[in-house]
Amino acid sequence: MTFHYSNGPAPTVRFTDVDGDELVIEPSQRQGRPAVSLRTIRGDGGGGAAVHVLADETDELLAAVRRTAHHSTGGEPPHGLAGVQFARRFVLQHAGHPDMHGVQFPFGRVLADDPCTGLVGAVSVESLVGDDPAITVHWADESAGSPS
Repeated sequence: MTFHYSNGPAPTVRFTDVDGDELVIEPSQRQGRPAVSLRTIRGDGGGGAAVHVLADETDELLAAVRRTAHHSTGGEPPHGLAGVQFARRFVLQHAGHPDMHGVQFPFGRVLADDPCTGLVGAVSVESLVGDDPAITVHWADESAGSPS
């Protein structure tokens, strides 16, 4: 596996797998919005493919890639990721109030954007929720409606 980063104004990344196939990742635009272009170049010269991910959808895509890697190893972290932990994104919803978006770091601390007061820090998501049963926490890495 090899990553190549360009030095040009547009940050292009090329990933080459063990078979010589390449994944080219570069900035693009789709429907007038910022996006990321993911193109494949086959090592044997065959046809490739392209997918364009809107910039605001990249976090969900990366979370899905991590989940898939985790499941492909039978629940074990992929080789090289054993000591890596990732922050989790969440949204707090409370009827009659604007949504609060935030991130919980592996050590439990939280940063959230409270639309009424601005950026807030907390020791946990639970401390933001308190004992209010009307507040719902939605985690970005959990599919809506999927069985728990």
